[in-house]
Amino acid sequence: MWWLIIVLIILCFCVGLKRGGRVGIVSMVRKPKSFDEWLNYHKRLGVDKFYIRLEDTPELHDRLQGDPAITLEIGSSEDMAHNGDKSYDSIYERQRDLIRRAIKWGKREGITWLAHIDCDELIECRGNIKEAIENEIGEQKGVYNIVLDNYEAQYEKINEIGESCFKYKKLLKCNNPNSGCVSYANGKSIGRISDELMENGPHRFGYSGMHGIEITGKQMRLLHFESCDFNQYVQKYMHLAQKETKTYPFKFYNDSLKVARSDACKNNQSECMKQFEEVYSQYKIAR
Repeated sequence: MWWLIIVLIILCFCVGLKRGGRVGIVSMVRKPKSFDEWLNYHKRLGVDKFYIRLEDTPELHDRLQGDPAITLEIGSSEDMAHNGDKSYDSIYERQRDLIRRAIKWGKREGITWLAHIDCDELIECRGNIKEAIENEIGEQKGVYNIVLDNYEAQYEKINEIGESCFKYKKLLKCNNPNSGCVSYANGKSIGRISDELMENGPHRFGYSGMHGIEITGKQMRLLHFESCDFNQYVQKYMHLAQKETKTYPFKFYNDSLKVARSDACKNNQSECMKQFEEVYSQYKIAR
């Protein structure tokens, strides 16, 4: 009987390869909102493996360590980047380190495609993600990267604690400067794991080979739920204000940091929250 089980496992694995291969997600996570919903959504989509670096969130340790679909790394937002930098930029360095290692892990575990997304983002496609990848590629040879355009959510109201993160009233397509999006506009990507696939920052995979092809997905996209929870939004910018003096290329970020650094947030909690609500309503509530 044992040989029959082995045959069935091999058959299932081969079917997976035929229908787009095995798919993984790599993500660095800190105090996530609606994380179970995010995880189960992508499992239903057909994602096989999750490479998670979990920072400053001890309440999730036991639960995630017990999930066979997750390779979990536990860390801290205070961890140094490889260059010893403890500034906000070290977030990106830790992300880059994680992506490099996830490519190696995925290669070892038979993952064919790897997506790098955050825990406030959902990959959207019709049906199973493996079939969607297969349909995107079609007859094209040598595709190493599928770029997903990002769409940013605006909300009906200020979300309260306990509400789902993944609701929206309006989606803004972020591929032009007048979209109204408050964060990045250059999408995220899904890379085909190979000896040539390389980490290349938070939005793309690189390729060291000669003839790799990058395509933009037509049937897949990324939904970004930036600052979906008001309380987490406030905590994020209060946290950054204590660590950073720099400015960012996003007006929403800078206006939020201005509030966090204001006298109101040092001396008057009620006025501080009022100012945060004004900024949040200006940028994140749909008109």
